[in-house]
Amino acid sequence: MTNIKYLLDMFLNYDIVSIEMMKNEFNVSDRKIRQLLSDLRNYETTNGFHIKTIIKQGYYLQVDDESKFDNFKDYIQETEVDISGNKEYRVSVIISLLLQNKSYITINEIAEILDVSRNTIISDIEVMKETIAGYNLELVSKPHYGIKMIGEEVSVRKILSKIMTNIIDHQLDSIEYFEFTKELQFDDVKKKFEELLHDYEIVMSANAVESIMIHLRVLMYRISQKNEIHDVQVNKDLIGKQSYQLAQELSDFISANYDVEIQKQEIDLLASQIFGKVTSNEIPEEQKQELRKSINCALEKIDKEYATQFSGDELLKESLLLHVYPLLLRVTFGLELSSSLVGSISAQYTNSFLVSLRFIEHHKELRKYKLSRDEIGYLALHFATHHERNNQKLLENVRHIVIVSDTLRSNLQLLNLQVQSIFPNARVMIKPYSAKLEFHVEEIDLILSTLPLSEEYDKLTILIPEVLSEQYLRKLKSKVLFQMADASEKVPSLDRLFYEDIFFYEDGNDYLEILSKYSKKMVERGYANEDFPESLIVREKRFTTVYDNGVAGPHSMHQNANIDSIGVIIMKHPIRYENRDVRCIFMLNIREKHLFLHQEISEFIMKVMSDTRAVDLLYQSKSFKEFKVHVKEIW
Repeated sequence: MTNIKYLLDMFLNYDIVSIEMMKNEFNVSDRKIRQLLSDLRNYETTNGFHIKTIIKQGYYLQVDDESKFDNFKDYIQETEVDISGNKEYRVSVIISLLLQNKSYITINEIAEILDVSRNTIISDIEVMKETIAGYNLELVSKPHYGIKMIGEEVSVRKILSKIMTNIIDHQLDSIEYFEFTKELQFDDVKKKFEELLHDYEIVMSANAVESIMIHLRVLMYRISQKNEIHDVQVNKDLIGKQSYQLAQELSDFISANYDVEIQKQEIDLLASQIFGKVTSNEIPEEQKQELRKSINCALEKIDKEYATQFSGDELLKESLLLHVYPLLLRVTFGLELSSSLVGSISAQYTNSFLVSLRFIEHHKELRKYKLSRDEIGYLALHFATHHERNNQKLLENVRHIVIVSDTLRSNLQLLNLQVQSIFPNARVMIKPYSAKLEFHVEEIDLILSTLPLSEEYDKLTILIPEVLSEQYLRKLKSKVLFQMADASEKVPSLDRLFYEDIFFYEDGNDYLEILSKYSKKMVERGYANEDFPESLIVREKRFTTVYDNGVAGPHSMHQNANIDSIGVIIMKHPIRYENRDVRCIFMLNIREKHLFLHQEISEFIMKVMSDTRAVDLLYQSKSFKEFKVHVKEIW
């Protein structure tokens, strides 16, 4: 592992130390060795030594001040020097790992995840003990099993809230993998790959094709990060020429169309992936079932350990099957990158690397081999992708957002667009800041404010700058995912406002009589307040709500519903009111203060009245169930 003490020992024991010698000693990449050298040189000036370079040979130690250097050596021998990054960040990650997992974790596993030495983790744990003091949490250790942390849920949530900001702040860039691959347009590559499969008369399942596309997206991301493979060995005799030729042609196509250079070892790895996916079709059904069984068994054990739901994710299991089989075909598992692929995994996916370690341990075939850190990183991406899918669902469930700001209107419009880019299903309401600002929290999922608000809104509020950079948008996304893991709809969404017992068909001719008749039924069935029928008729006589395309949206003068709801009347034959056709009537029965709900309803009515086909679909509905299907299609 990267440790200054061991590196200094090499310089004391050898006249010249080459990069190759250091790589063999520490078993890491060139990039990691150069970083280690840079970190050691940070101590040069004040400690009486210099690391000198001899071109094409290596490095040697020059001592300028024996007394200072001797003191430094003594210090190094007694202290584990932290060269591996921010200690506070590591302590936060360790706490997060311990709190979010049910079982014991070994110190070696934590060291592997954070890419530091065992001694560094032991030192971090001592600092961690000070951090958790006062939180009513207990660190428990068990020989041969590791450590775990136990405590009340209140204490767990309290300290997680404290440390998560630190984790997010230090790993903002790592979420870029998912952002990069989301924007990558790969339809032409997929089409070319399918054409090549046809030309080579190769049959590959749709899932296998998609698995190759995922591999290529990872490849493109690594190229964008200048993160290259240094060592991967495959059984070329086993794979054969056909997979190599196909991999070469596909690589040439990508190089020409995306202006990238794909190195030979990348093509070797791609060929092994293609061969593995092709031969996965030829696996005897008995062997395939055995592979599925071993994967599912490993996932079930992980679910039991960590209270996850991996074994229920069919897409994850299929992806793992298509990944594990080619992996088992390789002769050696030495894949090494310029920088660890784990760096591509977002802060909230710290556990993914740990889960992949556990998966290997629980998988009866994989555990026979020593996989490199980068091989484990590739495996971890499947688990990270599972989390990403779940997180995307959470973001889609955030429906009602308020932005509070005293900034310029032009900035507010930009804020609005940026926020909606993260929350695709959200309705955003902008409010100017006021000391007397009040919200009904039951209908709000998230408040983004440029100024602190009163304490009663703390759980919903995230403070933001007046201008959101791309980096801060990623940070905001991570904060919301952590803060709103249990995001849910606090007030009914539009499609939940329709009820079967207030859904009617009518063949009458008098519009106002029809409104009176069915508004009274809404009162009788407990949805509307007793003054609803009269108030609705008064409002309709003053100003009709019969719109274009035969749509009407009458509502009362008072917003005092018992149950937020919309009564629906489908006319069997169009009728006329104030020189307009009426075919579909929506009687709006909503409580006051539900600003988002009113906004949703208004948008729905506008969509229906401006779309003749939508009105036709609703008008022709033969049942309430069919009507609900059409509403969802429109919305």
